[in-house]
Amino acid sequence: MPDTQPKEIYNRQPRGVPMAGSGKGGWVLAVFSLPFIAVGIGVVYASLTGAIPSQPNGFPPLVATAFGASFFIAGLMLFIQGIRSLRANSQASTQRLAGRPAWEYDFAWNPQCIQDDSSRGWLGAFFFAGFMFIFLVPFNFWAFFSKQGNFFVVIIVSIFDLINAGIFLYACYVLLRHLKYGTATLHFDRFPYVPGEPFSASFSTARSIGRFRSITFILRCIEEHQEHSDDSTKTVFRQIYADTLELKEEGVHESSGQRLPISFPLPGGDYGTGLSTRVIPRYWELEIAADTPGVDFNARFLVPVYAKSDPAETSHAGH
Repeated sequence: MPDTQPKEIYNRQPRGVPMAGSGKGGWVLAVFSLPFIAVGIGVVYASLTGAIPSQPNGFPPLVATAFGASFFIAGLMLFIQGIRSLRANSQASTQRLAGRPAWEYDFAWNPQCIQDDSSRGWLGAFFFAGFMFIFLVPFNFWAFFSKQGNFFVVIIVSIFDLINAGIFLYACYVLLRHLKYGTATLHFDRFPYVPGEPFSASFSTARSIGRFRSITFILRCIEEHQEHSDDSTKTVFRQIYADTLELKEEGVHESSGQRLPISFPLPGGDYGTGLSTRVIPRYWELEIAADTPGVDFNARFLVPVYAKSDPAETSHAGH
């Protein structure tokens, strides 16, 4: 039975770009990032040019460099996100005024297929682990080398070090999975799909999955909510619909490129995708997991499910 009860889900990266009218959200992010970038550049420059001299019981210049670099990287990521939001809002507004269907500008869809972007998640995980390593350098120096860190400082910094080690190990695991299976592809039987009508597709992998004990397919509709507190904002991923298909019998995926068919009924109602055309971004995602010897197979695909406003908007993918 499909699960229609909203619930929070985890271990995801934001996909949507919230629509903010004139793009104020993007401007806020871009402007907010500038002090971080300026402080980062200033600290790095001062530490490399000797303007921050090494002092007894103080931070060495290279530690200060790491501190400044973490500020610069954080600011740069905020700036990129702000510019991305501005560009997406501008394109969406232009296309919306021109009367174009949402799927033509909401995302860079290929009407025939989509590849698994999580297979490249190891890049982001390694990047984040590297950023956290740089960010934690001053705190590790304070806790373990400055002789000023007390017991509680050592414990707290050690916990963050262990978390970052876990992120690094996860990145290694995802890299091994990518090397074992290659990039997976979801092939659309039609494009786009419409709420209330069947979803059917097939998927293949660059390298054979081989023998598997079971395969699970989960089709989800997800909304990204922004929750604000006094000093931070976080993205909350809320599943508003999910349907699961599980093949428990053992089998063999014999060769690379072999397509396995998938079919789900889609619910009717307001379930259309809006990655850049909604204040609260919404999208459909298909997750495929196979229980295999060694590194398990896992892939996630965005699925183009859009409200039908014009009969001509839906066509067979191969045409």
